[in-house]
Amino acid sequence: MRKLLFGEPAPFFQAPSPSNPEFNFDTVAGRPVLLLFPGHPVNTAGKRLVAEVEAARAAFDDTHLMLFYVVSSPDDLAAYGIDQNLPGIRYFMDYADGWRRSSAIPSRRPMARR
Repeated sequence: MRKLLFGEPAPFFQAPSPSNPEFNFDTVAGRPVLLLFPGHPVNTAGKRLVAEVEAARAAFDDTHLMLFYVVSSPDDLAAYGIDQNLPGIRYFMDYADGWRRSSAIPSRRPMARR
């Protein structure tokens, strides 16, 4: 599967979020959305990205732009200080890297061989 490019529609998927255990990503279709994969908390680039998002908080207003953090571990939330901050900033959990696998986004963890 090829990788997504900037501006391309994201594939539909379902993942748990704090407010909905079966959140369907297609419910935000047609709106500008930024998906941010911060990676492992020891990753300094991820920490810089999260800090930049916080500095640009006003841009995420659910009208012009929405942000979804995609976290791969419960520990990521605390380590990065990620929380839902409505309007505009949300997260969902992809603890099994299912979304990454279905959309050709590289995982930070090696996938098991079948």
